[in-house]
Amino acid sequence: MGKNNFSKRECTGALLAIGFIHDKQIRRSPHDKYSVPERHKKDNQRPFIMIPHGRKLRCQQAVLKELKKLGGDELLRIFLDSIK
Repeated sequence: MGKNNFSKRECTGALLAIGFIHDKQIRRSPHDKYSVPERHKKDNQRPFIMIPHGRKLRCQQAVLKELKKLGGDELLRIFLDSIK
């Protein structure tokens, strides 16, 4: 798989590896929430990223776009490097 075509397992593993925290919710939701590490939090940005449930991840570009908003090119590079 290419760097911009990653699976859900690779995406969640990379998010956890770079410091995101999985928020386990009691209620059922169509998305998993991952809280942003403190060093990347901004006042005008929501403090989490959402990954949809399902076997196949179809929104890789949206995930990359959100990561770039959160931490710029540095966070995006770290994320792509941690995808196995």
